[in-house]
Amino acid sequence: MIDGGTKEPIRVRDQDKDYLYLVVSVGEITRVRSVLESQGLRFWVSHPQISIGGGPYTSWVNVKRETNASQVQTILNSVA
Repeated sequence: MIDGGTKEPIRVRDQDKDYLYLVVSVGEITRVRSVLESQGLRFWVSHPQISIGGGPYTSWVNVKRETNASQVQTILNSVA
């Protein structure tokens, strides 16, 4: 899945020991939520929005740690 704000692929990040997360442009939150919900994945969206270096405003979409990061990435990669 390409983030419309950054024009970059959305990647699953797993540096945190408690959960997986995605950094997503605010304009893509609804689309990402729809994809994750359609797969029955449990997640929550962090509401603070930041812009780094004048880039698009982003939020974090957090996914339960027990979720397989590769599975989530495969789901995202399958979305046009």
